[in-house]
Amino acid sequence: TACSALTTLSASYPFLDNHVRSMRAKATSSSTISTFVIGLIFSFYILIQKEKLSRQVRQILYALLPLRGADRTLEVLRLTNRTFSSFLSGQCLEAVILGTLFVV
Repeated sequence: TACSALTTLSASYPFLDNHVRSMRAKATSSSTISTFVIGLIFSFYILIQKEKLSRQVRQILYALLPLRGADRTLEVLRLTNRTFSSFLSGQCLEAVILGTLFVV
């Protein structure tokens, strides 16, 4: 891999050690940034296509599972959605209350 090649290069030429460390740090930060951007784009795609994706998932569930299993899976997914939505709403409300208390 590129990191092992850089390590071998720095071991062979000690004066390049600082440059190798700098290049490794730049590679790590660019990887982190690219991962964040790809995740952000994927999140927006999911949000924009939410209704279509939910319809497609429902169709796949009914195609692959027996009727009772698909209904049960959808019921669990709805419960999960309500639970997480309520949790996030509660966390936002708590943040607003605490923010108001700290400002006052």
